[in-house]
Amino acid sequence: MRSHQYVLGLIADYQNVYKAEDANVSSTLFDQLNADGDVFDRKNFSGHITSSGLVLNQSFDKILLINHKFLQMWLQPGGHVEGEGEIYKEAMREVTEETALSALKLHRWHQNNPRPDIPFSIDSHNIPKSDKKHEDAHIHHDFTYLFVGDSSQKLTRQIEEVEAARWFALDDVKNLKTDIHKFIERVQKYII
Repeated sequence: MRSHQYVLGLIADYQNVYKAEDANVSSTLFDQLNADGDVFDRKNFSGHITSSGLVLNQSFDKILLINHKFLQMWLQPGGHVEGEGEIYKEAMREVTEETALSALKLHRWHQNNPRPDIPFSIDSHNIPKSDKKHEDAHIHHDFTYLFVGDSSQKLTRQIEEVEAARWFALDDVKNLKTDIHKFIERVQKYII
């Protein structure tokens, strides 16, 4: 699954699902997919693919966020793609690693599409240089998936990367230091 052809197929299906209005994908990602470099290699500082999970509770009025230690903001759980399977499984793994939330289910939005591994969002964003990690500034091409989780389950943060893990009412996200407002708007437009 970790091939450029697989990713190009996901992007094409993603753009078909959303049509033109919400399907912008970074030209940098296309450039990288047409080059020889490995877009899954986290040491590819031109940019690489990551995956994340927007986790809603069962009544779709809360979202699970982590306070990211390095970026110092509230974000959806996610990280680097390490396995060979579908990217949504990597997002699921990251949510569980960073919060200990288990028994996640792909939201029905994914089931209603031609294939469940079409991302809910594809977002390319800049990551600052990290001397601690010995990483240059680079781009994350994040494939975000929508999950449903049990908000009564106990959360345990991953100490290395996460300051806190917590459920927030969707309306309260606007008061946080975060950049997920675009995801909340998409959830409100397509899900709620």
